Amino acid sequence: MRDERLNEYSDDNFKVFISHALETKFLQTIKEFKLISKGDKIVVGLSGGVDSVVLLMLLRKYKEKFGIDILAVHVNHLVRESSVRDENFCVELCNKINVPILVFRYDVKSFASTHKLSVEEAGRVIRYKFFERVLEEKHFDKIATAHHVDDNIETLLFRLFKNPSVQGLSSIRPKVGCIIRPLIAITKSEILEYASQNGIEFVIDETNLLEDYDRNYIRNSIIPKIQDRFPYFRKKIYNVIRDFWQVNDLFEKFSLKLAKKYVISKSDGFEISVDLFKRYPSVLSGYVLKNLFSSLGVKVNRKIINTIISQRKTEGNKVLLNIKDVIVLREYGTVNILRKAKGFSEVISLQLNGFSIKSMFDVDVEIFEVEVDEEFISRIKVESNTGVMYINVTSTPKDILIRHRRNGDYIQMSIGKKKIKDILIDEKIPLSKREKVVVVEVGGKVAGFYYGKVRVSKDFNLVIGKNLVCKLSFRSL
Repeated sequence: MRDERLNEYSDDNFKVFISHALETKFLQTIKEFKLISKGDKIVVGLSGGVDSVVLLMLLRKYKEKFGIDILAVHVNHLVRESSVRDENFCVELCNKINVPILVFRYDVKSFASTHKLSVEEAGRVIRYKFFERVLEEKHFDKIATAHHVDDNIETLLFRLFKNPSVQGLSSIRPKVGCIIRPLIAITKSEILEYASQNGIEFVIDETNLLEDYDRNYIRNSIIPKIQDRFPYFRKKIYNVIRDFWQVNDLFEKFSLKLAKKYVISKSDGFEISVDLFKRYPSVLSGYVLKNLFSSLGVKVNRKIINTIISQRKTEGNKVLLNIKDVIVLREYGTVNILRKAKGFSEVISLQLNGFSIKSMFDVDVEIFEVEVDEEFISRIKVESNTGVMYINVTSTPKDILIRHRRNGDYIQMSIGKKKIKDILIDEKIPLSKREKVVVVEVGGKVAGFYYGKVRVSKDFNLVIGKNLVCKLSFRSL
């Protein structure tokens, strides 16, 4: 039965009268979580489904009271034959209620295949890319999406089955950055009832009825069984999710304090004291690690986190993990999370005195002829301590490559050849610094390398008399 009573809702910015319990929840949610401020410009994600249409109608109804501007954005994924129907519906609806709309089309299936994502996940990524693009180009402030209680419960169950964590059990938050969810305290049945009572039309995405996707299976098979046994489960689970929001906030704040104490930021990543793992529960140190990886653009799972945390009782140098664009190293009481050096990418490519020089580092290179004597050799020994290398290229091939170290690289020493790796180990060079070694290759042979100091292969040492010299300065590295 429809509730015809008028309820008053007010705060410092506006005062309105409302005629439906759903609108009460909508307004209370906005107030409790501070989702909207006067003057906000809001992008509304509009699929044409009942959730997004009701959200658009509510924001339009209270547009003047909030003092906001709204702009609908529809993204056609080109997945279903009926997608054009949905697009046309959204355009006609917005024209009818005088709300501006932008429509985008994108081949989500191709994107999913290229990036090895499910179609569902690819669609979410593409939608938010367009939302954010409009936000930036149109100078809007916030993105409103129509997530509700049932979405949150589905997300909770999905994450429980897939990869549970405290952060994951927080499910969908009312506000994350510029994204707001004003329907987050409202159930699907309440949204459908509101649409029915107010004659709100919408389209139905028939793929939601298929069980090919895990979320659809949870929605269509698991939740109805829970509903039959526990009719009031939605309210109870929603309350638990709200508790997780608060727990997550507390852990996030405390993990920031721990990061300040136990983590050192570096130009290429982070150095973490293993004391963090010794003194605090894994759930807290896990928060720290996840945030560090996230700042490097890498998603990690529980297995990766546990591998790192387990280093609390281990000493010595070791490569722990080699994942995506990041390498994790253990070094005498610390764990280093570092961005990987990229594959060969020329920073310098030039012709100099007949030599072809290619480098993936920004180094100064000179080639010149000089009469070498004892005084000159003494001088270059001093300069080598400041990151300057001199190599003899008098009788060598004319190609010079300056690159990262590779497995098997060696130099010729007075007592025979020795792997660069073994030299670094002998000198107790930490793994993180070994990853930054710069190798100079001449004609396919290693002429020298730099790792904070200069080492030159015996075959490329200067000799008394006239030499053709290649001088390289690594001071800026």
